[in-house]
Amino acid sequence: MVLLASALLVALAKASDSGLPKISILYPKNNAVVRSPLLVEFEVSTQDPYIRVINYRIDEGEWENIYWINYTFYELPNEAPPGSFQEYHGTLNITGLSDGYHTIRIEAATDGNGYNRGDSLMVGFTVDTITPPRVRILSPEPLTYNVSEIPLRFALEEPVSEMFYSLDGQANVTLTNNATLADLSGGRHNLVVYAIVGEGLTGASAVRVFGVAPPSIPTSTPTPSPSPSPTSTTKPTATPTAQPTSTPQPPTSPSVSATAEPSTSPATPFLSGETLTVILVVVAVLVVAVLLIMVLEKRKH
Repeated sequence: MVLLASALLVALAKASDSGLPKISILYPKNNAVVRSPLLVEFEVSTQDPYIRVINYRIDEGEWENIYWINYTFYELPNEAPPGSFQEYHGTLNITGLSDGYHTIRIEAATDGNGYNRGDSLMVGFTVDTITPPRVRILSPEPLTYNVSEIPLRFALEEPVSEMFYSLDGQANVTLTNNATLADLSGGRHNLVVYAIVGEGLTGASAVRVFGVAPPSIPTSTPTPSPSPSPTSTTKPTATPTAQPTSTPQPPTSPSVSATAEPSTSPATPFLSGETLTVILVVVAVLVVAVLLIMVLEKRKH
């Protein structure tokens, strides 16, 4: 009898537990590193179509009530078979957490007195408000592209509140997701992607340097002018024609055509006048000298 009673109590306890709300904390994951303020995501499933009470507590402190105005629930269509669970999704924004390790638990009840109550497993996490978020650029790669539009893709290690990028030191451009870098000019470019978490903690990617090949300018090939083809010289073919019968003419004296003689310029004398004069003087002197010599010889004899 005692064993039967014990088994009955265990069965009743299990039956009672099966009707309790089930709570799962979706974010943060256990042992995650998070930022402050912390946006907690959780899910509640229950057989009752209404959730009356939801509480949470940090570091095993006092339970804090989650007021309706501080979270949002999305109820699934209430058409499930009897005994099945309804699911609700909610969020909770927790501020003022100090850096370091913390824990969180969430509980929910389907009656106003909190008797039909269930709670989640404890989740531990570490708050870090010092280390900036890590951003890694996946595209463009450090290459030279032959196109002017390149996809911009990046990777984050945690949820962020804001993202933007700067190309070649220009004004920041807001990002909501992966994007496209369009109308890129030819040459070298620098790209940095930024991410903001928490209360303004900003992280930046490493500078990504890539290139875009300048557009090719079509060059017009000059059309060679046709070289003149050699002109073939054809000799006219003489066609014999019948000579008309000529009337005999009396013989005529041959006409002599005068040929113009080429004009010749007077020959230039071999010696000029002055040269001849000098020669004549020299000859005269020699003659006189010879005569004197002859006279002197006669006198000696």
